[in-house]
Amino acid sequence: MARALLTLLVAAAAGCHHHLDAGEGHVAEFRGTVSYRERMAMPAGARIVVELVDLGAEPPKVLAQSEERTEQQVPVPYELRYDPAATPRGGTLALRARIEVDGKVWFASPAPERVHASELGQAVDLLLQRTP
Repeated sequence: MARALLTLLVAAAAGCHHHLDAGEGHVAEFRGTVSYRERMAMPAGARIVVELVDLGAEPPKVLAQSEERTEQQVPVPYELRYDPAATPRGGTLALRARIEVDGKVWFASPAPERVHASELGQAVDLLLQRTP
């Protein structure tokens, strides 16, 4: 009972969607889009990487990662699933993303996007900037 309550509190603080997958246990999920403002087409086969990080760790620790190759243009939807029980107590959670083309980072989050309980059930859209 205490573990279930702790899991719900951690997930609510993370601002995520919840659902129960048969055989997997409790899973939390972030959804949203990755985009950029520059008026340029994204090359075919670009790789979209979205990460959930604990900013309380030094250096920030990646807790979950989603990777996808895409042929579509921005905004590109993402879905990042993770186990809320694996998140550290008192951790400061954030999302960050990047778009890679031929192994080079073309766009990246200017700063990690902190996630809050107020975002529960809402999309977390990530706006990236062109890298030098």
